[in-house]
Amino acid sequence: MNLGSSTYDEYSLLAGLQSMQEEAFKTLHGLYYRQLCYYTQQITQQQTAAEDIATDTFIKLLEGNFQFATLAKLKSFMFTVAHNAALDFIKSEKRHQLAHEEIEKVQSTTQAPYEYARIQSEALQAVYHEIEQLPTQCREVIRLSFINGMSIQEIAAHMGIAYKTVQNQKARGLQLVRNALIKKSIRPELLVLCLFYLHKMQA
Repeated sequence: MNLGSSTYDEYSLLAGLQSMQEEAFKTLHGLYYRQLCYYTQQITQQQTAAEDIATDTFIKLLEGNFQFATLAKLKSFMFTVAHNAALDFIKSEKRHQLAHEEIEKVQSTTQAPYEYARIQSEALQAVYHEIEQLPTQCREVIRLSFINGMSIQEIAAHMGIAYKTVQNQKARGLQLVRNALIKKSIRPELLVLCLFYLHKMQA
């Protein structure tokens, strides 16, 4: 049966997905992409975030080599992944807001603009220093992301590694930098700014 048509056979679709047939993924995308976008937008209240989550859900399906006995189980898996990602997004947004509030507190307590600029410079230097201490692949991923402003997909193509590998290395690198900074005895206002920059890098 032609998977690219408006109708599809469940068995053929699942078999096509298992054997990585392009038409099968196109059919699945047509079935669930907009549904996933709508569902996650109700949670995140942001269209762009919802579209990104829906896309990432399909990427995880592609890279996971999963097997599903029925289309219903596949759909349940995708919506569960999207739901969890949407909740993570909300948590991240809340952390981002808290970080902004902390930055505003620091700004309000500094005596002059140049003093805040000096703290910003110190924070960036501290972050850059810890980035240079990272393992080679982690360091390269963080540099390309934070300094060059490249996306995960662009980094994967540039380094010739998998999308998921870039995601893992970025997460690992940022966590190592964060842990190193927290262990150091640095001033609270400086640590707040360091963690704020790391949060921006994580986005």
